Amino acid sequence: MTDKQENLLAVLNVRIHDLMNLCDKQRLKIGELTEQLETQKKLTTTLKEEISVMQDNYDRLLIAKSIELEKGKTSEAHKRLEQLVREVDKCIALLNE
Repeated sequence: MTDKQENLLAVLNVRIHDLMNLCDKQRLKIGELTEQLETQKKLTTTLKEEISVMQDNYDRLLIAKSIELEKGKTSEAHKRLEQLVREVDKCIALLNE
């Protein structure tokens, strides 16, 4: 081999090693991002379940409060209803993050 060929071979080896290092770094980054994605999916599922439970509670409370409204406690029922709506809005905001 000539000096020129040996130099080209050395440069090729260096570039191949650089490329392999870059691939390793990308694999690590992909692994980290995959873990983050799984964590976010679990969090989303948990929050959706919480919203479902809160929605059921909200529906039950609406029924109970509508009965209470008939008894003349409108201002108290209105305050409770506003509080429930704020809680549901907070849950929705958490899901949208």
